[in-house]
Amino acid sequence: MTTIAAMYRDAAAYVRACTGLFLLVVAAELAQHLIEYRAGFYDSLAAMKAAEGDVARMAMGHVKVLLLFATNFFALRFYAFGRDPAAPLRRDPRAWALFVPVMLWGLFWLVLLQDGAWAARAMGWSGRPFALALVVVMLLSTGFEIALSAWKTAAAAGNGAIGFVRSIRLTRGHVWWSLTVSAAAILPAMVLHYGFAFLSLGRGPLGTAAVLVADSLLVGIMGPLMAAATYAIARRVTQGAEVPLVPVPLAPAH
Repeated sequence: MTTIAAMYRDAAAYVRACTGLFLLVVAAELAQHLIEYRAGFYDSLAAMKAAEGDVARMAMGHVKVLLLFATNFFALRFYAFGRDPAAPLRRDPRAWALFVPVMLWGLFWLVLLQDGAWAARAMGWSGRPFALALVVVMLLSTGFEIALSAWKTAAAAGNGAIGFVRSIRLTRGHVWWSLTVSAAAILPAMVLHYGFAFLSLGRGPLGTAAVLVADSLLVGIMGPLMAAATYAIARRVTQGAEVPLVPVPLAPAH
């Protein structure tokens, strides 16, 4: 419970210290909601299903997810360097280079999970079997992503000593703890996110706007919160193995 509470405190600290970066994601989510509203997305459940493949909506969704990837980098640096508000945007070419593979890994999953079903329909593949396969892949990837927490955090901090494979090895013995921590960060926020989507259906303009603003703020918080879970897992697995997560000369004093 202490770790879970610390995650939420870390996320709140990031929002307070890096408000501009937080608001970039909020603005992207609001822009996507505006596109959806104009497309009649929130008129009814049937309208939502009909408009889910809207090109402008999907394009803005990709922009939002890319900003969430960037938030992961910014927030991990914020946490790794002792909540230093200057750390996210501090010039660090080594960290930028090390984080490129992390971003490419994330982009691979973005294309597979966000565009997979749409591409399958476009090619005439059966929707339901593909969707079920996608759910299985998504569940498996969630467990796999947890094992990469140390790699992602070390890369954001500019530490190249923890790579893809070493991160997986470090996580052995911490899998169930890591799954619990990750679920505590992701599940409540995702339930709220989808709850807001259904709550906005069939309301008047003001009611819909209020729900969508609340949802946009939630999405903005989800980025640093998921990064806080990644950081918590990375700290746990590296401390247990006495492996430095941050380059030693740069590690914050405690």
